[in-house]
Amino acid sequence: MEARREEPCLPVEALVVGPIQNNVYLIGGDGGLLVVDPGSEPERILQAIGDRKVDAIVLTHCHWDHVGAAKALRDATGAPVAAGAVDAPVICGDAILGSSHQPFDPCPVDVALHDGDILEAAGGRWQVVETPGHTPGGICLFLDGGEGGGRPILVSGDTLFRGTHGRTDFAGGDPAAMQESLRRLAQLPPDTLVLPGHNEPSTIAAERRWIG
Repeated sequence: MEARREEPCLPVEALVVGPIQNNVYLIGGDGGLLVVDPGSEPERILQAIGDRKVDAIVLTHCHWDHVGAAKALRDATGAPVAAGAVDAPVICGDAILGSSHQPFDPCPVDVALHDGDILEAAGGRWQVVETPGHTPGGICLFLDGGEGGGRPILVSGDTLFRGTHGRTDFAGGDPAAMQESLRRLAQLPPDTLVLPGHNEPSTIAAERRWIG
């Protein structure tokens, strides 16, 4: 019988920030960090980072509550910002996402990511999974723990939450695209730790129960 992997394959720290309680993830260790979705409170995030090197700042999608502190962190750490290529123009300030677009400090996107790309950061090789539905260019990041390497990690942004999925009624949302994105994620290893943009972590096994 395959041993059950309890601990994630890399250390994970989570900060809850901002008015709608966004999760900011610091993944990795002293050798380098991956910072995901710094939506607000840059001073607090920088305090949590301390003197550790930031390898990359990844934005899972272009909504203000996930990108609002990205420029401040980029300026402070010198780390490159990576985001899905489709959402990048909104993050950079070259486009807006519909009439409900909330303002934020635009941030350059140094690395435009596409489905299947590999992002090397925090000692891991993260696979980019394009997951449109919540926004046109939303992405998730998947890290396979490997043989005996700990539980795989999926950073799911606002695509997959505990018991539900991201809203599709905002500008750029697409229910059909969301369902296809969820079906793709359901194929990941069942013990994968799901790190969502809001609320508590989950696993792929738990979320398969409701994904069609």
